[in-house]
Amino acid sequence: MKKLLVLFTVFYHTVVFGQTGNDVTIIPGETKPSENTLVYKKENLMIFTNPSSSRIETGKNALRHQFNDQLQNNGLKTIFYVNVDKTGNYFFLANTLSTYNGLEGFQQIKVFVNEEYQGCLHSTKADWEVIGIENKQSILLLQGKNKIEFVTEPPFYPEIDAIQLSEDNKLMIRENAPYNAYKQSLASSLSAPVQSSTQSENPWQVKPVKFDIYGNNNGTAYKNVPVVYTYNRKITLQSAERVVINTTPVSGDDFNDVDTYMYLYKIDDPQHYSYSNDNYQGLHSKIDVKLPAGDYYLVIRAKNNNYASMPIPRAGLVNVYYNNAILNEGVAISGYVIDVPSVSGTINYFTSKTNASPLLFVMNGDKMMFNTTQYTYYPPADYAWINGARIKLNVPSKNNNMKMLITCVGAWSIYYGCADIYGGFQDAPEKYMKKFPNLKSGDAILMAGDDAKYNSAAWAGGITDKNIYFPYSGIPHFWLGPEDYFENNPKRYEGAITYIKNGRGKRAVIEYAKDETATFNSRLYSVTNYANNTLHGFAYESKIGDWGRITHEYNSLTGTEEFGEIYSFFNEDIENTPTANPQNANLLSETRAYQPVYTLAESIRDGLSVVKNEKLTQEQTDFIQRALVRKINGFVTVYDSWVNKIASARKEKVDVQDDLFNSSEWYDLIEYGKRNIRESLVFLTKILFDESETRVIDKEAVSILFCNIASEEYKSILQGVYESWKNNSYTENGAYICPSYEYFTKLCIKKIIQQEWITNTSVKEIAENDDEIGNNPQLCSVSDNIIGVGGTTLKLNLPCDAIVSLQIVNNNNIVEKVKKAHFEAGEYCFHINSSDLLKGVNVCVLKINEKTIRRKIIKR
Repeated sequence: MKKLLVLFTVFYHTVVFGQTGNDVTIIPGETKPSENTLVYKKENLMIFTNPSSSRIETGKNALRHQFNDQLQNNGLKTIFYVNVDKTGNYFFLANTLSTYNGLEGFQQIKVFVNEEYQGCLHSTKADWEVIGIENKQSILLLQGKNKIEFVTEPPFYPEIDAIQLSEDNKLMIRENAPYNAYKQSLASSLSAPVQSSTQSENPWQVKPVKFDIYGNNNGTAYKNVPVVYTYNRKITLQSAERVVINTTPVSGDDFNDVDTYMYLYKIDDPQHYSYSNDNYQGLHSKIDVKLPAGDYYLVIRAKNNNYASMPIPRAGLVNVYYNNAILNEGVAISGYVIDVPSVSGTINYFTSKTNASPLLFVMNGDKMMFNTTQYTYYPPADYAWINGARIKLNVPSKNNNMKMLITCVGAWSIYYGCADIYGGFQDAPEKYMKKFPNLKSGDAILMAGDDAKYNSAAWAGGITDKNIYFPYSGIPHFWLGPEDYFENNPKRYEGAITYIKNGRGKRAVIEYAKDETATFNSRLYSVTNYANNTLHGFAYESKIGDWGRITHEYNSLTGTEEFGEIYSFFNEDIENTPTANPQNANLLSETRAYQPVYTLAESIRDGLSVVKNEKLTQEQTDFIQRALVRKINGFVTVYDSWVNKIASARKEKVDVQDDLFNSSEWYDLIEYGKRNIRESLVFLTKILFDESETRVIDKEAVSILFCNIASEEYKSILQGVYESWKNNSYTENGAYICPSYEYFTKLCIKKIIQQEWITNTSVKEIAENDDEIGNNPQLCSVSDNIIGVGGTTLKLNLPCDAIVSLQIVNNNNIVEKVKKAHFEAGEYCFHINSSDLLKGVNVCVLKINEKTIRRKIIKR
């Protein structure tokens, strides 16, 4: 019976393995620099981070020290490369996860400098601690590059995440205060140096917020995710063996105080060897499995994300046991897990806007499979992921449950902070690389798909619901060029960041153009990942014409015939704008209080801005419907020619703005429109106000077209509407009315209809023409006096303006087809549907001024 229980226990802790043929696989990147990052230097103190780890190659005797063959052939090492300006003795300390080694005390971590043995680290507790070499305070370094190696026996790799070097012993940092504060809930006791001025006093005290990525329903993103340490380490097995790993409470806790979640996976074969456990005893975890030889990652995280929003974002402290012997004690359990929508293809998971050094673990359901590494990049590429993290996976089908665990690469204070996290984003399609010869495929991630509703200028300014066009002429343009637009003159919306061309603040927008002769609408705008306060890619991101949005590097979009080279820059106006990064307070004027930055959506949500729309009154709608009865085929022909030109250009070009406003079809359209202004503007009114209209290529462009045609005839109305908005651009509730070509044009249309086409139009007396009207056989003719299935059409030619009404009478039943209203001179067609008539004889009663004409229609 006992034997059966043991078998059941082993099976219970084994998670289902991956399915052959449908497995998620990693796309290998490359590790770029061999040297570590010098992240902090003050006076003579230097701190190096981000080491690499590997096994000692069998049979090689590179390390000059006499130790047993087992270590020589199977030793594990962590390596730092450091550069110093001169040869000399340097005081030395290492931030180390000291580890118990059964009855032998602590795991021995041997130190080698340039392959010369120095001694062992002086471990004192089975947790992270800042320690040096036993009985040795300093090490000899040579001018230039030096290699410092830490070597242990299997199964545990040496866990050292940072080393300190200084010629002055007084400068050495002997306590990792942020980690201790993180453990002991003493958040105010941070005294160790921080990474840069962008790091706040307590960098992890942030509240994660889920954000939608506009135009991408498959990707997910979170802003301000805390990047803090949770327990993880590398383990190696030299042969197949049974491994038992479990957690227990620290002194003063019970098994239900800390809720842990444990993972163990084979680094080179997670499809077949990946295990996890939630609750084994109380809320504590245990994994008990037989494993083949190889390298494994052990990760223990907090079960819940709730702690991320707390001042100390950890679930608590636990002890870790390995094969029934204590390994580490009082270690912190944390981490933040994000679900990724079900996607397939080549998928990217990465961080952005980080002041920390994040580490991502990627899971498929409860099965942890992969982790990011330092300095990873995916060639060909210009961008190397040094402080940020990125991993690329091949996900064969949407039948997955992908998740990301965010922690940091180590426990040293320099790694702590926050980051924006992204998951589920595909590589950019090949068409982008073909368009831009300097764009590297490793840099190009597709953030959103093709969309003609907004362009690069709109995106750079934080707007995604419309295109922004700069003028070929004046009204309806609120911004006379990119300088006005980016400098908020007038504001794009309330809370928008102000950018100054070639200013002295942080670079935000790059303008690409062929040369100074390039029209404003044939320029491309890219934003850095700190611009427009919208979550997006790692370095720069651009909306490419009617295509989608991609990430890229600085020079990636240069060298094309359309957009040329980098033409100018727009930087944050650090004196007069809200700032998206209050941690950069040293850049701000000391007298100016911090103001929050908003996206357009946030500004609308909080009632700071409003995007208004206009509708016609019923009287105005009736007028337009009557006017549309007249023939407008001439304008429709030239309009459709313009639309077809744009549709054709979109098949061949990335950007069609010059075809919109700088083509022969455009100028023909304006010329015809001005010659036939009433006909043209009535048709464009329908295009703009009728939501069911299918001939709209872009309502912002149609609005510009309307104003160009109306600019001479109705100049005073257009100018009056503009001045009215300019002088009163806020609602009664204090919300800023966002500038919009469509909104402005609709206001103008309503004024034109009401003032010029209805109120100010006097009805001409045509009584003297009554006989002519009544006797003119072409004045009112019915195409067929026997109604067909679809109905019949009544044609009317008016030689001059008149008041017209039309009724259909059958006994006592009266149908008002046209209510009494003013009609201009011209030809009209009134279609009478079969449903308008009753069976038998129906009489159409047409009144023109005081003259009545009757025609009979029979419905059988």
